[in-house]
Amino acid sequence: MNKIKNKKTFIGLTIILTLILLVIIVISINMGSAKLNLYTKGSDPFVYNAIIYNIRLPRILLAGIVGMGLSVCGAIYQCILKNKMADPYILGVSSGAALGATIAIITKSFISIKLLAFLTAILITVLVYIISKKGMKKNSTSLILTGININYFLTAIISLLMILNKDQMDKIIFWTMGSFASSTWINVIWSAIIVIPSTIIVSFFGKQLNAINLDEKTAKSVGVDVELIRKIMIAICCLITAMCVSSSGIIGFIGLMIPHFVRLVLGGDYRYLITLSGITGAIFLIASDLIARTIITPTEIPIGIITAIIGAPYLIYLIARKR
Repeated sequence: MNKIKNKKTFIGLTIILTLILLVIIVISINMGSAKLNLYTKGSDPFVYNAIIYNIRLPRILLAGIVGMGLSVCGAIYQCILKNKMADPYILGVSSGAALGATIAIITKSFISIKLLAFLTAILITVLVYIISKKGMKKNSTSLILTGININYFLTAIISLLMILNKDQMDKIIFWTMGSFASSTWINVIWSAIIVIPSTIIVSFFGKQLNAINLDEKTAKSVGVDVELIRKIMIAICCLITAMCVSSSGIIGFIGLMIPHFVRLVLGGDYRYLITLSGITGAIFLIASDLIARTIITPTEIPIGIITAIIGAPYLIYLIARKR
């Protein structure tokens, strides 16, 4: 049921969530293992600026972009795959990226970990899409099952590589659990170039997604090319997710939890759901990263642990609530 009655309500909610996002960003900038204040800036401006502009700010912005991307993709996959438990990693993106990162870490490749993770994520997703073909059409169930099986297969290969390369195991595990510790302005720029325009593009498909979400036969009867929309959405979400995973490692539950939360509170109209999910996802992941880097300073917890601790109980609650 749509709880947003008109565009004015949507604009008002967008403004409120954006203000919350800005507050979270300011709080995150000023909190961390290094205690910063105006005195610190006055006594040693070089250190102050280095911590704020070279470490914290790119990390916070990247967390926001990744949170936005994963949440938007989760909302779209849940619609086009007709499965409310679908998430951005369901088509093998995460396992593909993890395999690429593992190979890069083990071989100490001249190709960066992030680039190889991005390329293998794209490659594996395309492979899943090809394998799941049924005649000339793609069935959402076969897509999901193929993605799950490829995930299991690649996870087994990654585990084998870790056993054979125990000296690199810690690095691989830390990457696969997600972290923004190595964020740079280059990561932020590339992620923003892909995630933000892609999010804007998919937001224009709100009416078509509403029709598909209601019923595919009804959508076709009103002129929606369901197969074409599905292809476009999968291609865009694959690109977004591959960029997010290659930038931060694997961070679970965002794409599952945030769209459910927004749908529960604000309704399921995809004209509004995509934008609101994106902003809410950015807020949540920035806040989660803040917890990950401050809860037991100076040690940093992989952010995937924080999102799992919060996300798993919430999803159990949703399942119990909906039977």
